[in-house]
Order: sequence, then C-alpha cells, then structure tokens
Amino acid sequence: MLAQSLCCVDGILIRLALYNAAWYASNKGSLSDTEALLVKAMKVYKSMLNQDHKDVLNTMAMVASTYRNQGRRKEAHTAIMGPGG
Repeated sequence: MLAQSLCCVDGILIRLALYNAAWYASNKGSLSDTEALLVKAMKVYKSMLNQDHKDVLNTMAMVASTYRNQGRRKEAHTAIMGPGG
C-alpha cells in the first residue's frame, strides 16, 4: 500500500514538474521548449489519469494553444479533436 502511494506521489510530482516547466518556457517565449514539455506532460497525464480528467484536458488545450501560436492550426485541431476529428 505504501509503495503504491509513493508511486502515485511520484507521478503527481513528475506531472507537475513537466507542466510547470512548460509554463515557465512559455513565459520566456520559448514555444519549441513549451511544446516539447507539454507533449511529455500530456503523455504522462494520459498514462496515469482518465482521458476525461481535467488535467488531461487542460494539458491538451495548452498543447493546442502552443501549436496555434506557432501557426500550426491543423495540428492544434488534431491535439484537441484527435486524428479523425
């Protein structure tokens, strides 16, 4: 039980670290770093949480926003709607 709890805490810390690093990169104007960190965070979130969890959805929206800010509208749409959406 303790090992499972520690694993969960580690997962939360990893997610928060990636998310916060992406936020920092975004504020510094580094969209390529922001994108890389958010995509990693999104993959971690998706592997640990339900697809409809608010943190997953928020991270997907931030990835899409980063794509849009780079002029990559098609990828922004795909990040939110999925490949067939």
